[in-house]
Amino acid sequence: MSASFRSSKWFLVVAVLLLVLGAPGDALAKKKGKKGKKGKNDLPDVELVGLDSLDDVFKQLRKLDKKVSSAEKEVNKSQRNLNTALGIKNDTPVKKGLAQLQKRAEGKVSIATNGNVPKLEATDAVPKNVADAIDAVNTMATSFTTALSDLGDAVKESEQLGKKVSKMPASVKDEFMKDSGGFFNLLFKLPKTVKAVNGNLKVALSLPGRTTAVVGKMTNIVGSITSTFSPL
Repeated sequence: MSASFRSSKWFLVVAVLLLVLGAPGDALAKKKGKKGKKGKNDLPDVELVGLDSLDDVFKQLRKLDKKVSSAEKEVNKSQRNLNTALGIKNDTPVKKGLAQLQKRAEGKVSIATNGNVPKLEATDAVPKNVADAIDAVNTMATSFTTALSDLGDAVKESEQLGKKVSKMPASVKDEFMKDSGGFFNLLFKLPKTVKAVNGNLKVALSLPGRTTAVVGKMTNIVGSITSTFSPL
């Protein structure tokens, strides 16, 4: 192989790398620009890239992302269900919804515990919307308590995964060079892989904040249920 061909080949590789490896900084800048957003909106799905050393971490990331996303959806669904039962605006905070339920129940709803799960009970006949709201609150309390148990170490885990994934964009080229595909892998597979890694990095960077936020919301709501109603 002539020196000029080798030179041209590596010039092309470098050009491709410069094009695609600029993305990690862009992804990080975009993430920093959206620091206040805690939800899953605009975040991609976690992708596997066909490199075992990276995919072992991405599988953990995908599992945790799904767990946190499920908890976020549960918070939103539970809020809607309570507000729908009471006939109030869907974006009404749960704490205000609980206050509305207490007011409409006119002292006919009290709280007990089922294990460590708070449970509302009607002590007398109540209107249907109040009964439906009681069911919504009890479903919420059960699902939140279960989710909080499941998310016990999630904040710490998300921070550890974020550190691991943050190092990956710089190591992708080296992982490809270990493969027998060599130059052609660099040229044709690397751009797609780097794009997937950058997307996964965006998810990883979001997880500590999202996890902290959803755990905090669920904890506060369960506390509000307990503090709003008097025990039997």
